[in-house]
Amino acid sequence: MGSLALDKFVRVALRSWWLLVLCAGTAGVVAYTTTTTEPVYGSTATLVVGRSLQANPTEANLQGSHLLALSYADLALRQPILQRVADKLDLEGGWRNLRDQVEPNAVIDTPFLEITARGSSPTEAQTIANEVARQLVEIQASVNPGGTEGLEREQFIRDQLRTLEVKIDDAENRVAQAQSTLSRPLPPDQEQSLKAEVRSLEQLITMWQQSYATLGGVLQEGGQDSPPLSILSPAVADLTPDTPQRYGSTAAAAFIGLLFGLVGITLWDRFRDTVKSENDVTEELGLTLLGAVRKVGGRRPLKRLFTAEGTSVRAAEDYRIIRSNLMSASNSQGVRSILVTSPPGSGGRSTTVANLGSVMAAAGLKTILLDADLRRPTLHELFGLPKTPGLGDFLQSSDVDIKDIEFPTPIENVYVITSGAPLHNPSDSLDSPRMTALLTSLTTAADVVIIDSPPMLAVADAVELATHVDGVILVLDAGQIGRAIARKSVAALRFTGARILGAVLNRVPNRPTYAYDVTRASPRVSPISKVEEGTDST
Repeated sequence: MGSLALDKFVRVALRSWWLLVLCAGTAGVVAYTTTTTEPVYGSTATLVVGRSLQANPTEANLQGSHLLALSYADLALRQPILQRVADKLDLEGGWRNLRDQVEPNAVIDTPFLEITARGSSPTEAQTIANEVARQLVEIQASVNPGGTEGLEREQFIRDQLRTLEVKIDDAENRVAQAQSTLSRPLPPDQEQSLKAEVRSLEQLITMWQQSYATLGGVLQEGGQDSPPLSILSPAVADLTPDTPQRYGSTAAAAFIGLLFGLVGITLWDRFRDTVKSENDVTEELGLTLLGAVRKVGGRRPLKRLFTAEGTSVRAAEDYRIIRSNLMSASNSQGVRSILVTSPPGSGGRSTTVANLGSVMAAAGLKTILLDADLRRPTLHELFGLPKTPGLGDFLQSSDVDIKDIEFPTPIENVYVITSGAPLHNPSDSLDSPRMTALLTSLTTAADVVIIDSPPMLAVADAVELATHVDGVILVLDAGQIGRAIARKSVAALRFTGARILGAVLNRVPNRPTYAYDVTRASPRVSPISKVEEGTDST
């Protein structure tokens, strides 16, 4: 199943390769034209927080220094610091533009704070990084217990302590409740769950208590003497620019565009889940493709009989190809009677019957066309014949003979039995012994009998007839009939034991399509010429 899905995905992608190229190319061009080529330089100054570099620093010292480094990193991007830097260096754009050039980073589990700045020159990057570091040091140096900055820092630490107190109290209460519950008999799964919860809470309590002790020490240390902030290593000018990866960005954008294209065509193919091509017929439905019929003719009946003399030779060739493939298959299977049907919503059955019968007759075969679509008959209109007497009259009256309902047509070797009088219950009549006797007589008198019928699934007529013929042809409107409906129709025919000779793709767009290898009865791709556009409603 996975292999089939992958094959289907590959076919969809190959069929829409131009769209994938368009998506990838558009994304790549946009990325290439918008990516700047100006070099960008970077420079980093490193600061150290607290007294953690003194001999034998405690774990509390290191954790406290790192927490303060995080606070200083946040402070480095705020307006007071950046405004001072912009004023000091006389930078255009003010502190907001400067914010995009500065990147502070408190190194994990260390007391170090890195200030990285970027600029259009090595000197600019170096100057900004050092000035931000210097302003942070000046802010820290001005801190005192009675000063505003000192009070803000102290308030921040106290807020953190209160938050930890609430978390610890809540966790301890939850542990107490869980242990109280565990003192009673419990189901094994609930007991295991509560024990796991207790272990997790106890670990959190231990971690929070350590953080509380660390912050308490920092607060006490700050009240006596604010932990110092000093520049460990000033920024230096780096002459190597961070060159924008223009080609890398272009390639990445093209790849993303390709992915969007793949997603788009996959969704569109799922939305337009119709039978459109040879692969849909042969692989999705498991049928032989007998041929493809172009959009031809019009709504007037005579316009749809385009295999008659004096009409489109190009259009008639489609049915000659179908005849060749069908005869190649029929000769080895003894096919004399053929039912033509379609899934609901797919037209072209009557037109296929009429034109296929015409080209069969042109090959020297006596052909009888039987209109068994007793609900919406059409064959009498296509050949300009009276509707009655016909099949309905024969089925409901033993006084009607076959010779009374069989009409010759202007096309040599083509005879038509029209639908006749309407029947109250067509399905039962078509499955009657009299219908079986009629088909036996017709196949004895003619070389081939082609039967028009209603669509599958909507009514039972086609299913009943399928059990009385040698083979069935399924007509599918290209791009109009859903694959799911087509699959259900095929399944219904196979359930009855009917022999499905193959499918005819109807109303194929005027574009390169199919030609057929008669000896193999399988299609190969070749161009066809454009023919007159129109619709076939039957």
